[in-house]
Amino acid sequence: YGEIDMLIKDIEKAIHPIETKMILNADDPFVFRLSSLNKDNVYYGLGKQAYAFGDYGMSESKYCPLCGEEMQYDHIHFNQLGFFSCSCGFERPTPHYEIDSVQSNPLTFSMKNETYQMNMTGTFNVYNALAAITCAAELGIQCKNIKDSLPNFQLANGRMELFFYKGFPYIVNLNKNPSGMNVSISEILSTQYEKQIVFFINDFIADGKDVSWIWDIDFECLQREDIGRIICSGSRASDIMLRLKYAGIDSNKVIQIPSIEKAIQAAFSHPMPTYLLPTYTALQEVKNHTERSIKKENESCTL
Repeated sequence: YGEIDMLIKDIEKAIHPIETKMILNADDPFVFRLSSLNKDNVYYGLGKQAYAFGDYGMSESKYCPLCGEEMQYDHIHFNQLGFFSCSCGFERPTPHYEIDSVQSNPLTFSMKNETYQMNMTGTFNVYNALAAITCAAELGIQCKNIKDSLPNFQLANGRMELFFYKGFPYIVNLNKNPSGMNVSISEILSTQYEKQIVFFINDFIADGKDVSWIWDIDFECLQREDIGRIICSGSRASDIMLRLKYAGIDSNKVIQIPSIEKAIQAAFSHPMPTYLLPTYTALQEVKNHTERSIKKENESCTL
């Protein structure tokens, strides 16, 4: 983790001496910067009409990394991902692998007259799937084998990881920057049923001591009837509480519970569709308490 430009430069230094093929996201100007290394580049991306992601603004990559001028976007999928260009010639390349359309429930997408299905939630995960498909295809794996493998993949790393408690879904999704959080909120708001959200905001070294990034998140869009309640937890629970106040969220819906364990207990005491959104250092603790609560419930049901 670290500042984005420094990370890109470090990656460039590591890749420069290597003879390799690079699988690059054509829609991401940060990733496209690596194409300047002139390796054997293969690009993947989403077509303009593939899916209508929620538009929550752009906080990164507004300016061209070559000349510094503001870039133009013909279309934005979300955050900085889309069809970008600059007068100096820095622009989105034509992908070798491009998704034509995406459906969210269940998560399926089409490409080159082939339909792929995934056993996952989170529409943005089509980018991860497309990266894997591109890599597999370039390695010579047959399309049928790729299609058969995708539905069998299950996430277990806290990224849209799904649990069930008393028949209700509890989804854990790691969030550590404005882009990721805005995408999570977009997924949450794509449903209409009543739900609750639990934010776990820590400020330990691996999270970053500065949590001012929460002010770049579009919390204002949570002013909806189907958001039943919001729990603020973690070492910086008061900060997220204050941010929600300035976002105009009904204070009767917002609860501050700094203890992660107690916040999880509070979420399970009101069973309903729930989104658990931890930062990096809170993730494992959230998962542990979630799994423990579900195990305890299952054991009581078998007695």
